[in-house]
Amino acid sequence: MTVRSAPRGWSPGPGRPPTTATRRAARRRQRLGEFGLMGPAILVVLGVLFYPLVYSLWLSLTERSDTGRTFGFGNYAAMFGDPILPTALRNTFLFAVIAIAGSIILGLAMALLLNIPSPLRGAARVAMLIPWSMSQVAVAVIWGWIYNGSYGALNGLLFDLGLIDGYRAWLNDGTTAFVLLGTAFIWSIAPYATLIFLSGLQAIPKEQYEAAKIDQANVLQRFRYVTLPWLRNSFAVVFVVASLEGFLAFSLIYMLTNGGPGYETTVLAWWGYATMFTYGATEKGAAILYFLTAMVMAVSLVYMRALRRPAV
Repeated sequence: MTVRSAPRGWSPGPGRPPTTATRRAARRRQRLGEFGLMGPAILVVLGVLFYPLVYSLWLSLTERSDTGRTFGFGNYAAMFGDPILPTALRNTFLFAVIAIAGSIILGLAMALLLNIPSPLRGAARVAMLIPWSMSQVAVAVIWGWIYNGSYGALNGLLFDLGLIDGYRAWLNDGTTAFVLLGTAFIWSIAPYATLIFLSGLQAIPKEQYEAAKIDQANVLQRFRYVTLPWLRNSFAVVFVVASLEGFLAFSLIYMLTNGGPGYETTVLAWWGYATMFTYGATEKGAAILYFLTAMVMAVSLVYMRALRRPAV
């Protein structure tokens, strides 16, 4: 017996099951409808995200001349030959190290305190999140008042305690300015680390601590052999986020020191911005920022490979 296929454009009547061709046509129409709905969003993403990326990459690979633009790596060569590069690289890595160390130490300490049962624990957790919820510009304004050399709270506190004999312009000294920038930066991002560590602490089964107590482990031993192993993933997340935030730090430096005094607080992000918009070297500034982007991507790949390794 020969089975004939349905003619093109034929659709079953009510109560009959749809054929394979009908289902394919329905799926095709559904996909076209989905693409039609996503079209505006795709155009916005292409215009807002990819166009600036492609245009800035093109800028970094071109140089202006009397005859027009020439294509090449001259901007990258100029960047690597600039004597500011070693200082900017050193400051960028040092700022990332400060951000990592401060976030881990302060975040873990705050998380351990907030994990202790207390009637004020809920309010303390809400208050802890306030610095993290602020924009970096607001953080810079607050700490700019604190560090002010004429009426700052830091000068007032130290003077009242008798530790200084007169008000000082703290941000005019390179080393002091770098430390104070790092302090303000840690204050703003440590609550995020606290939140990550606190969620890790609450995931530890209480039976683990009870078993350690039965084995007569003291507080430090319980922290070393129970708490720390369970926080391994929390440490990894905080390490990744803090280091990337440190590499890309910009707003605080822009608002508080402008990369100074001299180039003492100049990092790659600030150097690229200043080269583009202060000194008008747009192409070289784009090259500096793409160099920073490549460096951050390389560090991110290292982190991703490390995080994929199974726990020992």
